[in-house]
Amino acid sequence: MHSIRRLILIGLASLYTISTYAQNSIYSLGLWNLTNLYGELKAGALYGILTTREYGLNNSTKTTNYYGGIMLGARTYIWDPSFMKLNFEGAYSPESYQNQNLIFPNRYDIINTKRFNINSTLFEGKAISLSGVANFINTYDSRDNLTDINSNSKGYGGTISIRNRLLPFSVSANQSDWDSREMQTGHTYYYKQFNLNALASKTFFRRDRNELRYTHNDNWRQDYNMIPIRNISDNLELYDAFPLDSTGRSFYNSRIYGIQQHGVDSFQQLNINENISYVLARNMQVNGNYSFYDDVHPLVNIIQNTAGFNFGYQLFQSLHLNANYQYMNASSSDYHETTNNVGFNIGYIKRIPWKGELSLNYSYNKIFDKHQSQDILLTIYNEEYVLNDNLLVLFKRPFVIESSIVVKDVTSTTIYRLNIDYLLLNNNGYIEIKRIPGGLIPNNTSVYISYTANQPGNYQYEVNSSAFSGNIALFKRFLNLYVNVNTQNYTNVVNTDNLNLDYLTHYVYGARVERDFFSVGAELEDNMSHIYPYKSARGFLGLHGYLGTRFVYSFNANARDYYQLPNNESSRQFYDASSMLSYKVSYKSKLDFSLAYQKQVGLGLDLDLFTAKLRFSTIYRGMNFIFGIDNYERTYLLTQTTDYTGGYIQVIKKF
Repeated sequence: MHSIRRLILIGLASLYTISTYAQNSIYSLGLWNLTNLYGELKAGALYGILTTREYGLNNSTKTTNYYGGIMLGARTYIWDPSFMKLNFEGAYSPESYQNQNLIFPNRYDIINTKRFNINSTLFEGKAISLSGVANFINTYDSRDNLTDINSNSKGYGGTISIRNRLLPFSVSANQSDWDSREMQTGHTYYYKQFNLNALASKTFFRRDRNELRYTHNDNWRQDYNMIPIRNISDNLELYDAFPLDSTGRSFYNSRIYGIQQHGVDSFQQLNINENISYVLARNMQVNGNYSFYDDVHPLVNIIQNTAGFNFGYQLFQSLHLNANYQYMNASSSDYHETTNNVGFNIGYIKRIPWKGELSLNYSYNKIFDKHQSQDILLTIYNEEYVLNDNLLVLFKRPFVIESSIVVKDVTSTTIYRLNIDYLLLNNNGYIEIKRIPGGLIPNNTSVYISYTANQPGNYQYEVNSSAFSGNIALFKRFLNLYVNVNTQNYTNVVNTDNLNLDYLTHYVYGARVERDFFSVGAELEDNMSHIYPYKSARGFLGLHGYLGTRFVYSFNANARDYYQLPNNESSRQFYDASSMLSYKVSYKSKLDFSLAYQKQVGLGLDLDLFTAKLRFSTIYRGMNFIFGIDNYERTYLLTQTTDYTGGYIQVIKKF
């Protein structure tokens, strides 16, 4: 009898809870409640004319693009939001694309994309919670005079989280599949990926942090008529961090990371990183580090040990002293290398008259490098370089085989093209690389380069390098005068005839004037390098600010001239200017206008690039309207010209 009463009371309480939360929903069917229904309607069009001339071949392309779409979504819950949330979202996007060419075959595409997503959370914020997600996308591309392509992708996964004081942890698994089929030819392309992640965390004291993470990855791919490619990896990582005093300024952290992968690319890898930082006194601190790296591939095994320490001392507020030492020992089946690096740094800051400040910094490092191996062809994978429009970047190793160079983005999915996206120059055995504006490589972005280089065998040398910088700031940093001096030379050189050791003395002198809304300056550079000497002069100007409450503007310009280049090479000039003006017509309307120009002059560098963009956006009766015009003109090496003018309109209605 008591059990029956208890069940009745529980039932009445549940009905009361359901009715209470149902009052907050826009539609209710008892246990199931709809809390929000949203969506979006979108339509747009683009028209552009592109003319190109390359090596005497002229072409004109008219591009038209019409697209639209509808998206609907719903947020719901079952019984109670803290019990189960269930959300849905679906979309359909039709699109047509046409290129009409003067000399190339025309192309006409009709693309239909359908997308559906569902995600759910069970016991959100509770001791045990579960979440799941599923995505489905279908794209059908009908190509005129070419094969149609039908692509399907689906992804699904879930996470379970257990929160407790003893050992909170979470486990998630995700599966994604993608397949594409050329309908007329029957060519198929498949890609599958499975990921499993488990994370456990534990705190033993007040401020420590300890995590154990396991990851399992299974990647499989097969293209038409190709052998399937599959790699399976298991990764285990342990991270620990402990404070060594009550302030947290002294600490110890450790990271141990292991990978085992088998498949097309099989290897084993172990990384250990240990770091400690300890405050000996209020103005005295010491840091120590050790790392171990073991990489085992079928044909090569690399083992590297690195250890070092750093000692810092702050005297009053003006003088800072620093001393450091680093040791590295690396060996493989092909070579053995040891490096010892010892150095110090002195920094001095002092207030001076005219509301000024004097800052001086000097550092010195001595490196002992010894390498033992046979003369080999060394293959480098994914070496990182940052490409900037104003700089030529030197490869880190000499005697690179140019035909072996492959330049990719961070994902390794985009392979950049020589003389279209980047340029290579060979100077005294060293390769320089430069981004070509207008290509696919974004400015001031990292690229990853793989290559093969001829490397000598046994050699050793000592490197002596120093750096000095001085800066005088006057009138609350309105005027800045600065100088930088870097030197590098070699002693105790043994068997380095096949190496390009860079004996270097590098001077930079500059002046800069700054205020809230502008900066202007000039700089002289003298690079007395054994490998690639040059002199350069640079000037820059920047303006930015507001005009009233509606105008925002900015203007930046740079000019750099490289002269007195080696091998009687002609000088190189780089010029660029960009401006932006934004006008707030009303609280619902905005006008944006931007101009940019870039010019390069030099052997293999000649370029003129002009871009202009105009964009107007407004909201009318709940609808977003966007109108735009783009113009692009590019001339490269006087043999390749590209001109594009296009306009677009987009209408979006959200509800």
